Amino acid sequence: MASVTAPPISRHDAAKWIPLAVFLVALAVRVTFVLLHPRPLVSDELDYDQLGWTLATTGRLETDGHPTAYHMPGYPAFVAATYALFGRSLGALGIVQGVIDSVTAVLLTLLVPRTQPRAALGLGLTWAFLPAAVLFSSQMFTETVFVFGLVGLTVLLSRARTFSSSAACAVGAILGGLILIRPVAAILILVVPLLVPPRSARIRLLLISFACVPLVLWTVRNALVMHKFVLATFLGVNLLIANHPGATGSYSVQSVPRVNARGEAATDSASFQVAMHQIGKNPGDFLERGGRKLLLLLISEGELEVGHFSPKAHDTSARYLEKLRAVPAWLHLLVSLPTALVLILGSFGLATRAHDRTDTIFAALAIGTVVSVLFFIGSSRYRFPLMPFLALFSTEFLADARSRLAGVRPLRLVLACGFSLLVIVVWVVEFYLAHP
Repeated sequence: MASVTAPPISRHDAAKWIPLAVFLVALAVRVTFVLLHPRPLVSDELDYDQLGWTLATTGRLETDGHPTAYHMPGYPAFVAATYALFGRSLGALGIVQGVIDSVTAVLLTLLVPRTQPRAALGLGLTWAFLPAAVLFSSQMFTETVFVFGLVGLTVLLSRARTFSSSAACAVGAILGGLILIRPVAAILILVVPLLVPPRSARIRLLLISFACVPLVLWTVRNALVMHKFVLATFLGVNLLIANHPGATGSYSVQSVPRVNARGEAATDSASFQVAMHQIGKNPGDFLERGGRKLLLLLISEGELEVGHFSPKAHDTSARYLEKLRAVPAWLHLLVSLPTALVLILGSFGLATRAHDRTDTIFAALAIGTVVSVLFFIGSSRYRFPLMPFLALFSTEFLADARSRLAGVRPLRLVLACGFSLLVIVVWVVEFYLAHP
């Protein structure tokens, strides 16, 4: 009897299973965490829950029966859609966001060249198991949905060879939606049209127009129901919270001066004027606070850990470090060390990679984040949209570290080393203060 030999499985055939494998692993991790770790709502989650439920049941974005623009409408609309389908359940929302974040892990694999299936698998699994990504997907915050849209936008731009009118409309609509979730994405309007191939003025104009349509509609809505053309009514308030004489740099409403104004829009406008007066009067204090707030971008995932694991999370009288001390040191390290590795390796990956559309988007978003933190509130939470890019850069670097380091410019290597050293120093000091 003649023997039959099965054809070997090629690398290309194996690579076909990577997206499905990454999705299933990421989803299993997230669903398991949501089911095993139920938790009450805290901080902005309470606002998003109320806004989402009101929008789902009445069709209006209101707080206590009054129209509001204090939060951008993108994420409350997502929460409302989830509530309309599954009821008012944080668990259901966590599972839906788990599905979305698992798709994000798959989308990240598409940013890796098809000739590097192992790197694609490594990147997908990195996001699947990254503790920060898992924890954020179970919270009622904007991060998971925003990162999903951001990575999807990056995939469309990085893989495109030509750009049709319909593709330009889709990218513009995604960009407009991202801005309605987090205004920091507005900086991408200056960058994304320049990345579109072919470089047609008509295509670029179409993209910008579709990005602006949801913003115009939202602004018109505010003009009709709040009698003022504004994109949001939190900018002035948060500017004052971050820059009044007793400000710490993080979010705290203690000792914030009161403004004489009635109504949400008027209060925001008056707060903006008071804040700008304080900045102009004390520019040195503004710069000093700005430096401290930038350091908050580099601290560990302690804020995330406090929200999930600290028994003092709801104690408004306790300060951050006191709440973090209530988190076991081993848990603090388990959640935060993977982020530290991504930050450090990602900086070397960025320093040693060839310039392309992906790092242009990363650079624009990083600049927007830094400027936003300088003027407003500092938090490690605000670096999360940069993490998928840094995870990509980390994977690329580990896949070919020796040749990359051999060809890197010395200045870039020095900057990567300096950034890594700063991250290590900040984390060591924070860990010592939290767990002396």
